[in-house]
Amino acid sequence: MTAQERKDFRRVQASRDIWKKRAVRRGEQSRRLRERHQEVDRSRETWRDRALAAEHRVAQLEMENHQLKNAAMQTRQLNAIDNTNFFLSYFYLYIVFNCHLSFRASSKVRSAWHLTGVGLISWLPHFTTGLGWALRVGLHCLQKAQRRLDEKWVCRADFTMQTGSKKALIVLRVPLSALTTGQAVTLKQAEVIGLSLGETWNGERVKTVLQSLFARCGWPCQVVSDCGSDSKKGIVDTLLEAPNGASWIRDMTHLVAHALKHS
Repeated sequence: MTAQERKDFRRVQASRDIWKKRAVRRGEQSRRLRERHQEVDRSRETWRDRALAAEHRVAQLEMENHQLKNAAMQTRQLNAIDNTNFFLSYFYLYIVFNCHLSFRASSKVRSAWHLTGVGLISWLPHFTTGLGWALRVGLHCLQKAQRRLDEKWVCRADFTMQTGSKKALIVLRVPLSALTTGQAVTLKQAEVIGLSLGETWNGERVKTVLQSLFARCGWPCQVVSDCGSDSKKGIVDTLLEAPNGASWIRDMTHLVAHALKHS
């Protein structure tokens, strides 16, 4: 190899080393850029999840705030009875319960009496105030009925028709002695001991409600209900834990209607 060839070889080798180093640097830069891009993507996903969670939490807080405001307004309406003459509230509810008038109609009747008897009544309540009084009376009657009886009694459980998105589970109590007289049961003999509202009902929830209610009011000797899938299972599961061996009886009204329908 001549001197010129050796000189060209060293020049080519030096150039190759330079380009090799440049390629290595470009590879390292490309790798760092990919890693940085992946890190930015992960950070973006994390902050997006946090933003969605915060948005969901804000929506929940707004809903809870709205519910608390509604509850506060209802409480203020119910508390209106505290500053009202007792005779006024009693007279208003007497018209509603005994004359079979609506709350609006009762307010109009009171307005007419107010015009004819100036000075006898100094203040006329709004019909929503009458609703608040009725709710208080109903709550008092419900709490008063939730006591233990010394005699055996029969439970009647059923659901109301759905109103909006909710329906109620109603539990009645009838003394067993009232069923042996050969006469129809009157409203005075039946007591409402349970009232629970809910949007969705299943056997497990019915069982929970009945267990809590029977723990306060005592266990019945029999429970009467229809064969609805959302009520029968909960009732039967509840009676399996009854200390007095209570039994379930199918509602005769629904049984006869079912038989007539398929006859």
